[in-house]
Amino acid sequence: MKSIVYLLIVFVLASCSSHSTQSKNEIDKQLKSLNFFEAKRELETSKTKLLKQDYLYFSGIINNAFNKNAESLNNFQELLEDYGPKLSDSLKAKVLQTQLNLYLKIFEYKKGSLVGEELIKHYSKVLKPSILNDIRNTLDICRILKQIPNQIITKNEDDVVVLPIVRDKANLQRIPVRISNIEKNMIFDSGANLSLMSDSFAKKVGVTKLKGTINVGTGTDDVKVSLGVVKSMYLGSILFENIIFLIFPDAMLYSAEIDYSMDAIIGYPVMSQLGEFTIDNINNQFIIPIEPELTGVSNFALNELNLLVLATHKNDSLLFHFDSGSDRTSLFNRYYLKHKSEIDNLQLKTEQINLQGAGSTKQIDSYSIPDFDIQFTSKKIHFNSIDLYLEEVSEYDGRIGQDIISNMKKLTMNFDKMIIKVE
Repeated sequence: MKSIVYLLIVFVLASCSSHSTQSKNEIDKQLKSLNFFEAKRELETSKTKLLKQDYLYFSGIINNAFNKNAESLNNFQELLEDYGPKLSDSLKAKVLQTQLNLYLKIFEYKKGSLVGEELIKHYSKVLKPSILNDIRNTLDICRILKQIPNQIITKNEDDVVVLPIVRDKANLQRIPVRISNIEKNMIFDSGANLSLMSDSFAKKVGVTKLKGTINVGTGTDDVKVSLGVVKSMYLGSILFENIIFLIFPDAMLYSAEIDYSMDAIIGYPVMSQLGEFTIDNINNQFIIPIEPELTGVSNFALNELNLLVLATHKNDSLLFHFDSGSDRTSLFNRYYLKHKSEIDNLQLKTEQINLQGAGSTKQIDSYSIPDFDIQFTSKKIHFNSIDLYLEEVSEYDGRIGQDIISNMKKLTMNFDKMIIKVE
């Protein structure tokens, strides 16, 4: 009888261990492919199956992706305090890397410096060279900014802010922003990790460059730029303080081909602190409510400071970078690799297209895919043709650009609940 009970216990424990491993592997698989949406669903259904340390680790990663910053930091703190000695160096490195990006995201630059220095000092050997370079660059940003106060926002409690949207000659949307009593129509770019301005505009509004430079990817190359701090900036009656701007040489933001300058861009840090906003393309208005109003299930996420959305093509879920600073939607090399045989069978002609970056242009090979449909939120969108980049330019399946965004009657983004709603 004792042997039967013993065997039963062993069977139950083995079964639980198997379920835990399966759930862990599935979540890990989804995270490696950057599908935070499926990873979140799997985590919610597998909470009781996972070991506590695995649950804390995955929760920290996923909470960060859905902008639950305090929860993510708490998950990691508990993980390191309770299970630190048991964790592998590679897992500790991933935790610290996520914390570093979190502290940059919430403007805690000094804490980011400390985490980044620990990461470089103790865990460099377990990091790929490309990841290590990214970490060093983020650490450089935090070091340069470690004496700078947090960015803060002050809203008038009784004031819904409505700003006019104008389109420039590149068909990008701009809204009026006021710095040092100078009003400027700035590009509002969901694809910009940080806000940026030209050197001449920085001088015009009295922004001083901080000591040190960082590497910035421009879409075609990496360049060294300076950082500057705008002490105060207004969007209507909304006051921002201590806003970080990348400061580029004027020539890098200018296109002689169309005599056009991207002299000032508002990026993710400002956008997310608004909480919620609506782009009304019918009335050309940018509307910021007093309090976030959208409710529902999260349908966009963050990979570091890149906005990600899911779209579908036929039965395939596609991960797109949501980039309002890009003029058109494109497919990337990741999509091609997943559907290579199907696409190759179309026997399409290879074309050269120009990939524009700050101050430079790069030619890459591409295909033009005919008659392509995607389902984005509640909308089905048809492309007579869509560019497919054959060279690796991104880790995503593609990019959502202005050709989709500007054709929506209204688009609302809520950064508290990570919801996009389109009409």
